[in-house]
Amino acid sequence: MKKITFVFLTFFALSQLSAQETENYTQQKNYKEWVRIAPKFEDSFFQTKEARRIGDNVLLYQQTTGGWPKNIYMPAELDKKAYAAVLKDQKNVNESTIDNNATTTEIQYLARLFQATQDNKYKEAVLKGIQYLLDAQYPNGGWPQFYPRPTGYYIQITYNDNAMVRVLNQLREIYENKAPYTFLSDKIREQARTSFDKGIECILNTQVRQNGKLTVWCAQHDRETLDLARRVLMNCLH
Repeated sequence: MKKITFVFLTFFALSQLSAQETENYTQQKNYKEWVRIAPKFEDSFFQTKEARRIGDNVLLYQQTTGGWPKNIYMPAELDKKAYAAVLKDQKNVNESTIDNNATTTEIQYLARLFQATQDNKYKEAVLKGIQYLLDAQYPNGGWPQFYPRPTGYYIQITYNDNAMVRVLNQLREIYENKAPYTFLSDKIREQARTSFDKGIECILNTQVRQNGKLTVWCAQHDRETLDLARRVLMNCLH
């Protein structure tokens, strides 16, 4: 009877997705499936045990930085070996990133889950995630692809794959007090607004000027000079 009830609840919770999309959805899949379906869940889904099960997976993958690694399919059920590996990897701070929709997707999911459950463990994870975004921002307003990785192209200001734009969109939703972020404090909203404004200033300052005219932006810009990142420039020359 319990098994039948679980199957029914799972079907109900995911009823907004097609049968093809939900088939074996608890098995490991490409990470793109997670970032695709996560924003599509109806509000009613977050009232279910299944939403909390996925939410607890999201908590497990959150690293000590407050951010998340990329390319993770969060709904997958984990066996003991996989669970232990993820738990150990929480301290691998060099994997925290905003690339491939990481961190922003998890913050949004957990914020919606907190709104539905009022369980403070989800709220605390959201706060840590937002703090990660604030900490990762450079004084000039840009964000690196990974933080706090010390070297490599990961440290450069990153526009490709909409990495920085997704962060800015989320910060704007926060400071405008939009759902699901209405539970956040005025202080956090003020911090989000300041961070957003700095990000916009960075975008303006990194626009490439050619022959005295403002033109385009590149995938990455140097975190200090704001010029084209060396890796991007070398790719353009070959």
